[in-house]
Amino acid sequence: MPRRHLFDKGYPVARATLIAGSQVLLAISRQSLRKAHARLGSSLLQIADTSPRVMSALAQSLFSK
Repeated sequence: MPRRHLFDKGYPVARATLIAGSQVLLAISRQSLRKAHARLGSSLLQIADTSPRVMSALAQSLFSK
């Protein structure tokens, strides 16, 4: 049985089309991964920035009682 492409709608698909489609899907997934890494890095920086402020506020509330 010949391989089927996700979007072939039952028509025969050339090998070059399958390869091109695979390359497009890989490019999209790589871009998505890059964006996810950027969001994760941004979140980690925000957490690192927030931690000292949270600790300071906690210390002030504990020592002010």
